[in-house]
Amino acid sequence: KLQWLDALGAREHLGLPRQGPTIGYVGHFNDVKGVDVLAEAFASLVKRGHNASLALAWSGQGDPTPVRRRLAAVNDHVTWLGKVHVGAFLSAIDVLALPYRSTAGQGAFPSLVLEALHLGRPLVTTSLPLLEEIAMGHNVALLCPPDQPDVLAEQLAELLASEDLRQGMSQQQIRMARQRFAPERVAPHYEDLYASLLDGEDSSAERTQAA
Repeated sequence: KLQWLDALGAREHLGLPRQGPTIGYVGHFNDVKGVDVLAEAFASLVKRGHNASLALAWSGQGDPTPVRRRLAAVNDHVTWLGKVHVGAFLSAIDVLALPYRSTAGQGAFPSLVLEALHLGRPLVTTSLPLLEEIAMGHNVALLCPPDQPDVLAEQLAELLASEDLRQGMSQQQIRMARQRFAPERVAPHYEDLYASLLDGEDSSAERTQAA
């Protein structure tokens, strides 16, 4: 079950640093996810003096080599994890980074974005249509162009530098999740969709029989 956990307890459970801000990513390392872009952005932050850490929860899919190569110089700031409980992971980090290169092929909003909204976890992601549909005008995420590590680094630094910004975004995320994505609000839309499809099948069958 996805629920908020004690942040310090979650960090201890996952073996993350107790002190200092933590940026997190969870998922696979296939090229479409842009984790190498996040790695380059994070390395830039550390080299510029930001005292932050990076937690990478890898599903085991994809090639980690480009990510490891970009993080080699700052690897002492990185915690490498395997598969994790998403609720515990989101509870443990300060900012979630999802630098997708593309959402092509996805017919629905990425599940991790919805989970971040549900728990109120400050988010930086990319300005792609599905993500813009959620974020634009709602202050629930910072959006950057795909494949722009410099912009991503600036936006991560902006969130890490302002607790007020993070808290405001978190509150807005939870509000949106309850108003737009709560099960009792989403379920009727699916019921209407299924009903319309069934009605369409019935009408098609009647026309076939009449012919």
